[in-house]
Amino acid sequence: MHCLRYTLGLIPWRVPEILSLLPILLLASLVLFFTGLIILLWTLNDIVAAISTALISCLFIFFAFSTIAPSLWLDCPYKSPQAL
Repeated sequence: MHCLRYTLGLIPWRVPEILSLLPILLLASLVLFFTGLIILLWTLNDIVAAISTALISCLFIFFAFSTIAPSLWLDCPYKSPQAL
């Protein structure tokens, strides 16, 4: 019964592909949220915005590294769902 449900129900509806997209969508929403937060903070207070921008930039650099590093080194342990 399980095999029948998997091959006739989940595969034609591409459920595994949809589930694999969820971490990428979550990361995209996080990037959009932090971008909006930085824009808002620069309109409110320059000191808080500068500190927040520095911290969020470090986070974005880590995301960029974990995306690009697996394509440069095959044995890289830092693999993320959005890796190329």
